[in-house]
Amino acid sequence: MGEVPDPAEDAMIRLLEARALAQLGELERAATQAMEIAGELSDRPDEAGQMYAVLAATLAERGERARAIELYELACELLERVPTRHLMDAYARLAELLELEGRTDEAFAVLKKAVGVGAARSGHEASGRCSRSRTLRAGRRSRG
Repeated sequence: MGEVPDPAEDAMIRLLEARALAQLGELERAATQAMEIAGELSDRPDEAGQMYAVLAATLAERGERARAIELYELACELLERVPTRHLMDAYARLAELLELEGRTDEAFAVLKKAVGVGAARSGHEASGRCSRSRTLRAGRRSRG
């Protein structure tokens, strides 16, 4: 018989489907699907944060800015545990909504956080590149 799918993996596939539905303008279906998987991702903060960001985006598209802001804040809180590009995207969208609501000081604070995350991530990536480069040079010297 077939393999039993991993529940977390299945939830991630459905999260990706919800994201695609939202991008296609199927906001109701995207929101419904994202809500269905909320509980399944409680032990995976990155994926749960992405799910809340999908929900926030659907609410923002419907013009429900206040609720979208709340969900983006929740998404950011979860995504901050393991900073990825998803956190930076959520920060950017949150800042945009805050600015539209006239909350420019809060929007600026969120953008500062996004810049900090971006700088930390690029510093980490650059550090990885530098150590790989040193390892390669050391290997060449030992052979030469």
